[in-house]
Amino acid sequence: ELEDRALATSGNYRKYQIDPVTGEKYGHSLNPRTGWPARTDLLSATLMGPTCAEADAFATMAMVLGLEATKDWLAQHPEWDAILIYSDSQGAFKVFDSRSAY
Repeated sequence: ELEDRALATSGNYRKYQIDPVTGEKYGHSLNPRTGWPARTDLLSATLMGPTCAEADAFATMAMVLGLEATKDWLAQHPEWDAILIYSDSQGAFKVFDSRSAY
Protein backbone atom coordinates (compact mmCIF):
# COMPACT_ATOMS: atom_id res chain seq x y z
CA GLU A 1 0.00 0.00 0.00
CA LEU A 2 1.05 3.55 -0.68
CA GLU A 3 0.37 6.34 1.75
CA ASP A 4 1.19 9.93 0.75
CA ARG A 5 3.11 8.58 -2.25
CA ALA A 6 2.37 7.86 -5.88
CA LEU A 7 3.48 5.24 -8.37
CA ALA A 8 3.91 5.19 -12.14
CA THR A 9 5.32 2.64 -14.58
CA SER A 10 6.89 3.03 -17.99
CA GLY A 11 7.94 0.12 -20.15
CA ASN A 12 9.24 -1.11 -23.47
CA TYR A 13 7.89 -4.62 -23.18
CA ARG A 14 5.22 -3.98 -25.84
CA LYS A 15 6.45 -1.11 -28.02
CA TYR A 16 9.98 -1.61 -29.29
CA GLN A 17 11.98 -2.32 -32.43
CA ILE A 18 14.93 -4.63 -32.98
CA ASP A 19 17.62 -3.49 -35.40
CA PRO A 20 17.76 -6.26 -38.05
CA VAL A 21 21.50 -5.76 -38.56
CA THR A 22 22.80 -5.40 -34.99
CA GLY A 23 20.01 -7.09 -33.03
CA GLU A 24 19.94 -4.13 -30.63
CA LYS A 25 16.62 -3.31 -28.99
CA TYR A 26 15.25 0.23 -29.18
CA GLY A 27 12.38 1.33 -27.00
CA HIS A 28 9.66 3.81 -27.91
CA SER A 29 11.05 6.43 -25.51
CA LEU A 30 13.14 9.10 -27.21
CA ASN A 31 16.50 10.12 -25.83
CA PRO A 32 16.24 13.92 -25.42
CA ARG A 33 19.99 14.30 -26.02
CA THR A 34 19.90 12.66 -29.44
CA GLY A 35 16.27 12.81 -30.55
CA TRP A 36 16.49 9.11 -31.45
CA PRO A 37 14.84 6.12 -29.76
CA ALA A 38 16.74 5.14 -26.65
CA ARG A 39 18.69 1.89 -26.56
CA THR A 40 17.79 0.41 -23.21
CA ASP A 41 18.32 -2.70 -21.15
CA LEU A 42 15.19 -2.01 -19.08
CA LEU A 43 11.87 -3.66 -19.87
CA SER A 44 9.92 -1.80 -17.19
CA ALA A 45 10.55 0.93 -14.63
CA THR A 46 8.19 1.60 -11.73
CA LEU A 47 9.00 4.68 -9.66
CA MET A 48 7.44 5.59 -6.31
CA GLY A 49 7.63 9.09 -4.90
CA PRO A 50 5.76 12.21 -3.81
CA THR A 51 3.51 12.81 -6.84
CA CYS A 52 2.21 10.81 -9.75
CA ALA A 53 3.33 13.44 -12.29
CA GLU A 54 6.91 13.20 -11.02
CA ALA A 55 6.77 9.40 -10.82
CA ASP A 56 5.60 9.26 -14.44
CA ALA A 57 8.38 11.59 -15.59
CA PHE A 58 11.07 9.71 -13.66
CA ALA A 59 9.82 6.31 -14.86
CA THR A 60 10.21 7.54 -18.45
CA MET A 61 13.62 8.98 -17.53
CA ALA A 62 14.67 5.57 -16.19
CA MET A 63 13.73 3.91 -19.46
CA VAL A 64 16.06 6.30 -21.30
CA LEU A 65 18.89 6.11 -18.76
CA GLY A 66 18.96 2.32 -18.47
CA LEU A 67 19.60 0.08 -15.48
CA GLU A 68 22.98 1.21 -14.17
CA ALA A 69 22.44 4.96 -14.61
CA THR A 70 19.02 4.68 -12.95
CA LYS A 71 20.56 2.81 -10.02
CA ASP A 72 23.13 5.61 -9.71
CA TRP A 73 20.32 8.20 -9.78
CA LEU A 74 18.38 6.30 -7.10
CA ALA A 75 21.44 6.20 -4.84
CA GLN A 76 21.52 10.02 -5.01
CA HIS A 77 17.75 10.38 -4.45
CA PRO A 78 16.80 8.24 -1.44
CA GLU A 79 13.29 9.74 -1.37
CA TRP A 80 12.52 7.68 -4.49
CA ASP A 81 11.98 3.92 -4.74
CA ALA A 82 12.02 1.86 -7.90
CA ILE A 83 11.32 -1.59 -9.23
CA LEU A 84 13.28 -2.14 -12.44
CA ILE A 85 12.72 -5.17 -14.66
CA TYR A 86 15.44 -6.04 -17.14
CA SER A 87 16.90 -9.02 -18.94
CA ASP A 88 20.44 -10.24 -18.34
CA SER A 89 22.94 -11.15 -21.06
CA GLN A 90 21.35 -14.62 -21.37
CA GLY A 91 17.87 -13.15 -21.78
CA ALA A 92 16.62 -14.14 -18.31
CA PHE A 93 14.28 -11.70 -16.58
CA LYS A 94 15.72 -9.99 -13.51
CA VAL A 95 14.26 -7.54 -10.98
CA PHE A 96 16.05 -4.77 -9.12
CA ASP A 97 14.07 -3.42 -6.15
CA SER A 98 15.66 -0.35 -4.56
CA ARG A 99 13.68 -0.87 -1.37
CA SER A 100 15.81 -3.90 -0.57
CA ALA A 101 19.01 -2.93 -2.39
CA TYR A 102 20.30 -0.05 -0.26
